Formats: sequence, structure tokens, C-alpha cells
Amino acid sequence: MSVGSKTDSVHRPMVSNLIAYIETLPIVADRPAAFDASSFVESLILVAEANFSASGVVAPVLQIFNALLESDVIQRMSQYSLGLQRIEHMLDLALKNVSRIKNVARVQESMRMIVNLMAVPSLFKQRIPSLKSFFLHRVPKIRMGTAEYFYLKMQSTDSLMNGSADEIETVILETEWMSNDQRFIEDAFGRIVACLDG
Repeated sequence: MSVGSKTDSVHRPMVSNLIAYIETLPIVADRPAAFDASSFVESLILVAEANFSASGVVAPVLQIFNALLESDVIQRMSQYSLGLQRIEHMLDLALKNVSRIKNVARVQESMRMIVNLMAVPSLFKQRIPSLKSFFLHRVPKIRMGTAEYFYLKMQSTDSLMNGSADEIETVILETEWMSNDQRFIEDAFGRIVACLDG
């Protein structure tokens, strides 16, 4: 998969061109055999399911889905029942066994997927508990990466924070996410969830 290239000069243009193409498609086609954005997501699901144990295949699939989340394709797709089913299926795949997956790049793409759901508030609210898998991950690098990515995304989606953006920001910035003190990390995550649920 060229999209999965580790060379940025190959990866970025491929993803940009792919997303630009998907954005021209209808979300759900009016003809049964026509290709649409929903069918594209279904093809991503099939590739991920068929190669679930191969992180070198699944991580690029998650990257593509994240690129779709960063565009408005997934937000528009969530307004259709078929589209919503496929989004949920992809999210379930991204979270499956995430605490046992050893490939850090794959886990980070799964984390980005959940955080990127901030663009689709109705879905993000349902998936807040899923953040636990990343904020409390056994690998400190994953915890730190989650806090940093969440903080950055939070800056552009303040409306989701229920007026608690400042409090969440304080918790993220004052917590030592690389710490081995599990109780300290759990307490910090609990405070973030309380703010999001508030």
C-alpha cells in the first residue's frame, strides 16, 4: 500500500489525492452497484479484517480512515444508517485487542481514530470510555502520545468540552503521563472523563 509508505514525500500526496477522490463520491449511492464513500469504508474494513494480525497492513488502513475523519467524509457518512454502521464497525476493529497489540504505530493510529471522533460529537460521546485504553496504556509512550494528541485536537473542538476545556488542559499538562504510578494516571484520566461527561 503506497499510502502506508514511511516516506513522507510518497505518503502525503497519496493520502491527499485519495481523500480528494473520496470526497467527490456520494456517501451512499442511489444505484446498488455504484461505488460510494460508504463502499470505500467497507473495503477498508474487509482489508483490516482479512489481515488483522498484520500490523503492517492494518496501520495504513487506520491511517486512511483517520484522513477521512480529518476531512468531512465521516461526519457526512454518520448521517446515514448504513454509513454509521460501517463507521462503528471500523471503530470496533481499531479497538479490538488494542491493549495486547505490540506495534506502537498501529496503537497510535487507533488512538488517533478515537480522538479524531471529536469531529463527530454524537460518536465521540459514545466512545469516551474507549480513551481509557490509550490514556492508561501499559506503554508510557502511548499514554504520552495520547495526552499530546488529545490536547492538540481539543484546541479546535472546544464546544465538546462542556465549558471544561481549561480544567482538562490543566490535567493534561500537569500529569506526568510517563509515570509508572498507575493510581496517579488513573486519577488524572478519571478527572478528564468527569469533565467530558459533565
